[in-house]
Amino acid sequence: MNLDEVLQKYQLPLAVGLAGAILVGVGVFLIKSGQSSHGEGAVEILSVSPEVQTGSIFVDLEGAVESPGVYELPSGSRINDLLIRAGGLSAKADREWVSKNLNLAQKLSDGAKLFIPETVDEAGEARRSPGEDGREGININIASAVLLDTLWGIGESRAAAIIANRPYQTLEELMTKAGIPKNVFERIKEEITLY
Repeated sequence: MNLDEVLQKYQLPLAVGLAGAILVGVGVFLIKSGQSSHGEGAVEILSVSPEVQTGSIFVDLEGAVESPGVYELPSGSRINDLLIRAGGLSAKADREWVSKNLNLAQKLSDGAKLFIPETVDEAGEARRSPGEDGREGININIASAVLLDTLWGIGESRAAAIIANRPYQTLEELMTKAGIPKNVFERIKEEITLY
């Protein structure tokens, strides 16, 4: 058998073997060059998954909680995590409002502010969640889709758009960020707030 016959007969196994040898060589080269750049001689493998988030966020919690204040929490924390960190709701907290207006499973965003209203204020009058200008209303930064859907002109898809584009710094951002039409915004602006 001459060399041409051997190459013809064993062409596929030779090609696979050669490709494997090249891959091993490239791998060794990359490991060696990676060690010299890290300076430790160890290969570090990082796994990134969409569920794992790094960093921290700061959230301001005020109102009827045991320990109001600004809290640092891991990214991806939820409203329930914040309430636990604050020692829970105070005895004066309006638990009905909390159950109707807060989605405790909702993720928090950096710089968010939550206000938990009391059932009765000092004057003995029932108090609902006041907005930044003293208005009552639905907080567009924390309201659930079900609660947003109660607003005029806001259906399932617009509620989803509002939630997806949080947080909002001004009420008018509903038109630019969530695509809420001006006529709908004008009709609901007295019913919504940012706190």
